[in-house]
Amino acid sequence: MMPIKKVLMTIVISSAALLVLQSTPPPVTYLVPEESPPQPLLRTGLSPDELSQVKEAQAKRLALLERECSREKGRRFGFRYPTLEQVAKRSSVVEKYHVSNCVVYKAGSSAWNGLLAHVLGRNDLIRTGEVYKMADVLRPSKSSLAEVAASPDYIRFVVAREPLSRLLSAYRDRILDISHPSWQAHHYAPLILQHARGIEYSNADLFYPNGSVRTMPTFLEFARYVADSASLSLDPHWKPVSLQCGLCLVNYTVVVHMESFLTDIRYILRESGMERDVDASLLVVNAHKGKGKTEDLLISNYATLPPEVLKKLLRLYSKDFRFFGYDPRHILEKIYPGRKNVVDSLMSVI
Repeated sequence: MMPIKKVLMTIVISSAALLVLQSTPPPVTYLVPEESPPQPLLRTGLSPDELSQVKEAQAKRLALLERECSREKGRRFGFRYPTLEQVAKRSSVVEKYHVSNCVVYKAGSSAWNGLLAHVLGRNDLIRTGEVYKMADVLRPSKSSLAEVAASPDYIRFVVAREPLSRLLSAYRDRILDISHPSWQAHHYAPLILQHARGIEYSNADLFYPNGSVRTMPTFLEFARYVADSASLSLDPHWKPVSLQCGLCLVNYTVVVHMESFLTDIRYILRESGMERDVDASLLVVNAHKGKGKTEDLLISNYATLPPEVLKKLLRLYSKDFRFFGYDPRHILEKIYPGRKNVVDSLMSVI
């Protein structure tokens, strides 16, 4: 087995052309598709200014989460889904470092699982490119998660991503991208096309021999299928985070935003002591790489949706917007320039 330090040195050297991460966290942007933008090499640790900024951001995010949960609990038919048992199925617990997280697909899970594979010595998964299986390796039981949720010694984090970006990311990566045939494309393409076109295609018409989709659903067809589906039946790659992670059940101590992912994760590595054993540059190595100008992709794709479809999507993801402090008004105004009445109508469901 190759020593962990040697593995890390090889990765760092291969990434030496990348620049050092700037200390000022980036403003909130719309990240699409399945990937965060190209990232520079990370320093180990946080500067005093970075640490102060992260702590200030975390205080605001956790206060917002607490307020939204208090409002839900005060309602007669409050937000009760999912159960702790269901959250456990979406969670990972690293007992060695007292860190737990809800695994959110299309929100940095590949980068985090890659880092965990290295720090926990799972070179078998690294060699096969199956670091995503770390989520299975580290999945807790319901009782174990209950203990973790009640423990003052654990860092418990959840990763949030702007919902419109995450949905488009899921479409582009799990449906549209024919370079790596996915289970989602094979399973959902026939359902999406039948829902949108009322046609049952043959397998020969639907798929290439390698399993990738030949007859590709458009983003409108995908979005309409998601909007019309029962929310609890949605695939985890585009299911709202609020329906997976028990935001009001688990006492999360850190809320990571994809827009500041690297800085937020470095904070977790620092607080848990994990940074002593693993180089944060692995987050860059294991992250997906960008494929286009992000906001332009967001606008061009969502501009194809009728307002009634987009309104259904906004309602579906309304808790993700509210619980994590995302405001889609900026992007809606670009999709519908000069149509304040349409934007106001769409915003009314959040």
